[in-house]
Amino acid sequence: MKGVVRKKGALREMAGVWSGLGGSAFLAGLGEKDRAPLRLIGAVAGGLVAAVVAAVAAWCLIMVAFTLISGQGAAGLVGMGRAAEALVDPAQTGLAVTVARLAVTSLVDGGFLLVFAAFAAAVGREPLHRSITAAPRVRWRLLLIGLGLAAVALIPIIVAERVFGGETTLPVLAISPSWGGRALYAACSLLLIPAAAAEELVFRGWLLRRVAAFAPPSAILVILTAILFAAAHFDFNPDAFLTRVLMGAGFAYMTLRLGGIEFSSGVHAANNMLIVLFLEPLNLQAEHPALSAFSLLEDITLLIGYFLITEAVVHIPQLRRWAGVRREELSPPDNKTMDSAILPARYGEEYTLSELIGLAAISPDGAALGRITGVESLCAADFLEIQPADGSPSWWSPLTREAVPEVRIAAGEIVVVRLPEMSQDV
Repeated sequence: MKGVVRKKGALREMAGVWSGLGGSAFLAGLGEKDRAPLRLIGAVAGGLVAAVVAAVAAWCLIMVAFTLISGQGAAGLVGMGRAAEALVDPAQTGLAVTVARLAVTSLVDGGFLLVFAAFAAAVGREPLHRSITAAPRVRWRLLLIGLGLAAVALIPIIVAERVFGGETTLPVLAISPSWGGRALYAACSLLLIPAAAAEELVFRGWLLRRVAAFAPPSAILVILTAILFAAAHFDFNPDAFLTRVLMGAGFAYMTLRLGGIEFSSGVHAANNMLIVLFLEPLNLQAEHPALSAFSLLEDITLLIGYFLITEAVVHIPQLRRWAGVRREELSPPDNKTMDSAILPARYGEEYTLSELIGLAAISPDGAALGRITGVESLCAADFLEIQPADGSPSWWSPLTREAVPEVRIAAGEIVVVRLPEMSQDV
């Protein structure tokens, strides 16, 4: 049996994962048509026009409803103008005006982005589904996992912001003196889920694929789309801009790593919901906080949290299976980056872990067991994922002399002894 080339620590593995983002299943199918200048110009120009029309229509509907609710309906257009002024006035913090702002964010902003993405996909002659996920169906449970994991990751940042920010009253409590009003506000914050999903559809769906069509390195792909995401908010305050760049980079990483925007949509929505519930109510006018060491630390902590919860989905089998994420939808690692110098061979010659993927797994008597579909290194030990040919659940085999007595790279096969304790929990 050949000796295995092992990885040189977590940093090298991270570098391999990062370099492998360009091979994400989410970027499959891109070709010359996606680089056609006239098609891109037509998609952007036509999409913007259609999106503006949709946004204006949604704005008018919301303003009519808000004008009537606020008691300004009898004044006609003058009353609507007053209602519009209240909507953009940061001093107005009542329940009705705040719920109206949530509706604007979801229906106007979200509608604008959804229509743009749909029009651009039609011009590009590409199913809108390709800007959502590489999976056959939208993985809704992955979105829910994103919501939950993001909430856990953001709790320390929320607590730190509350402790060091000097605020004593939570927005969800200050919005109304009654628990009914507070519950209504919390329920209306759910409108931020489709709004966040619409942002992800455009920036991590359509835009990420358009930029990737020109085959930039993974780092440039992620950073460029993150900068465009921040710039599209038209808020160039250094603190706000840097925060959005780092968030955009994190969301792009999630999309490429997991093969779709479902997880990043959940994380994005959780971020927005926690802000309006526990930090500050939604305001249509941008605030301008100063860039500080504390805010920079928050941003870095947020980015690290994004990476950790994404890798949790990748590496925790139960979580990945419940989310409906298949192995082929994960971005493949760049093995040239991950494989390090060869250690002394355990059984003679050497081979890399990446060489094992794709080999046929057979029993000692030659019976077909399946095919090697993945390799994991956990607690200084290597494990092979074996997918049976009959479609039954995958199972793990440790890469040891007892379990894998022979590797035949040239023959394209590996001998596996299925031990009683081998797991089917993949």
